[in-house]
Amino acid sequence: MRKWPRVRRAASAAALVVAALALAETASADLTVKGDDAAWREVQAAYAKLNALSGYRMKSSMPGGGNMLVEVTSGGAAMHMLIHSSNGDIESYLTGGQVRMKMNVPGSPQQWQCQNAPASMVPQTDTAKFEGTVDVTRGQDTAIDGAPMHVYTYALSGPAALGTVKTTLFVDTVNGLPRRIIVATPGADQTMDYYDYNAPIKFTLPACGSARVPARRRSY
Repeated sequence: MRKWPRVRRAASAAALVVAALALAETASADLTVKGDDAAWREVQAAYAKLNALSGYRMKSSMPGGGNMLVEVTSGGAAMHMLIHSSNGDIESYLTGGQVRMKMNVPGSPQQWQCQNAPASMVPQTDTAKFEGTVDVTRGQDTAIDGAPMHVYTYALSGPAALGTVKTTLFVDTVNGLPRRIIVATPGADQTMDYYDYNAPIKFTLPACGSARVPARRRSY
């Protein structure tokens, strides 16, 4: 039972990354943009192009060990997240406003939980309602695995942003898609890489109280 808090902190860090992604997808009329307006429009365009894909995946190493895998589909509206850590695993599904979560930790329920999921596991996806400020700057171009990248740094602040969330985004200059993000989380920065663009990802929410493991689409 004492291992639960560490696993939940990993889940909270992961959710902060996902929330940062969701908040950057569209600009609200109530969002004040500071800094480079053109750079922010390019950030918006990159996320819009990403969400037009049939699906995509993300991967990351977790602070303190372990890794996180995320699958996104339905224009960014559905997500499957799997966190592996030395203290246990967390798997969650989010779609249609419904959450399923199971923690493979000693003493935790071994069935899919459909209620009382931590609020931090549910990212803010209704970005049209976001109110606050974004301060954006354009960084120096760089390369990832030999591919040229534009670099943007932006800080979102406001009630829906869980405080101030600072993100560095790398966008492939050839295909215009996000390639990597680095999100400042409590204690450490979290880096996530995008891959499997246009992957045909499909999943069904596990039944409440079921111990069934959903069929895997493919190995990561």
